[in-house]
Amino acid sequence: MILIYSIKDSPRLQYIAKIILGTILGIDFRIVIIPDDFDPSKTDIANGQIIYYGILTQGMICIPNEDLLFEDEIRNQEVYIENTEIPKLRFKKTTSEAYSIDFDLFSSAFYLISQYEYYRSSSFDTHERHDEKSSIFHKYGLYRLPVVDIYAKYL
Repeated sequence: MILIYSIKDSPRLQYIAKIILGTILGIDFRIVIIPDDFDPSKTDIANGQIIYYGILTQGMICIPNEDLLFEDEIRNQEVYIENTEIPKLRFKKTTSEAYSIDFDLFSSAFYLISQYEYYRSSSFDTHERHDEKSSIFHKYGLYRLPVVDIYAKYL
């Protein structure tokens, strides 16, 4: 059992945690909403099976929260790609180097799996389908990689 400590829960967070942890990795998980006065140093870290989502905690698995999973609407997203061994999608220009995982892995996976960019797309081919050549999947060659599986293995 892995606990995901987060400032709040959402259907998007539940969905992507179920895909990455449950479906791909076969691990049970539970999302724990932390109180405002939460002190990570007083957390019982039994077997170190905690992921801190949006909570900076030195020496632990910490993933920054870039807010995509806590939104209730679909809106245009600015996406910045760092195309390295692990392709990183960022929704802010700044990096989160203080975190053990320096990009919002959960939001990135959600964006890719849901094909989020197509919901706001205005670029279509002659058959009125989304024009894949205008997508980030095509521009950065991400369609050739099992990016979400790479994220799961990295986690």
